[in-house]
Amino acid sequence: MSVWKLEVTVPVNTRAAFELALQEALGEDVPVASTELREGIDWRVDAYIDGFPNRDLLGKVIATVADAFAIPPPAVMLTELEDKDWVAENQRSFQPFLVGRYFVYPSFHKGGVPKGQTGIQIDPGMAFGTGTHPTTRGCLTAIDEIGRAGRPQSCIDVGCGSGILAIAMTAIAGRRVLACDNDPVAVQVTEENARINGVEARVIAVHAEGLDHDVIRRRAPFDLIVANILAQPLIELAPALARALADEGRIVLSGLLNTQAADVIEAYRGQGMTLDKQLALGDWTTLVMKG
Repeated sequence: MSVWKLEVTVPVNTRAAFELALQEALGEDVPVASTELREGIDWRVDAYIDGFPNRDLLGKVIATVADAFAIPPPAVMLTELEDKDWVAENQRSFQPFLVGRYFVYPSFHKGGVPKGQTGIQIDPGMAFGTGTHPTTRGCLTAIDEIGRAGRPQSCIDVGCGSGILAIAMTAIAGRRVLACDNDPVAVQVTEENARINGVEARVIAVHAEGLDHDVIRRRAPFDLIVANILAQPLIELAPALARALADEGRIVLSGLLNTQAADVIEAYRGQGMTLDKQLALGDWTTLVMKG
């Protein structure tokens, strides 16, 4: 199957919105990235799509975001790429990095894990997360800080994707960590990554919509809940996550733009929670709410 590259050049203040809208429309398995063209002026947003793109869908997505910012819809350039292993290309661009106690690295990393760091091996691919996105980095930072302040006994990763956050929580949790996702493939990927990292006995991954699963209900309440998804699902999940939280527990919320943080905070305050910490990395925000 051929791979098509989408390119769209957008004003600097709209870049994150276009990136998020394209990711939501095309799906988590489509790599979406941005490159600054002229500092403070414009960015190029790229996406790599398997098969010929749906032009009507792309046009509607671009037009909707442009309308929200009252700008003309930017031109979309589609280019069919030569037949090559784009996963391998992606791998070559993925370098190890540090976030708090965590050293995230691919299997093809030649060096070892630095002394005193907790290694997490995650290979990049055409789906799920490697930790390079600011939202995942924000969650890893929050998990590390929460772990240094105490040892949460029960933890859950809601919308686990690759399982990187569930794996990170095994380093600070007193008991086995739960992970759930509404995509069964994500559950399989999480189980495989837990095995690769030697923590398969400490991660329980289940297929669930939100928190709707018997295993989750039996193991609630949780001292630490991490949900790195999107702003609107986070708002909709606020009552369920608040009910599942133990007294004095923490909920780490990410996957939201800075401009969406106030609405998410308000949703959780409406459930009797308080803001413990707010971390902004570029255009993205991670929140820690306290029960």
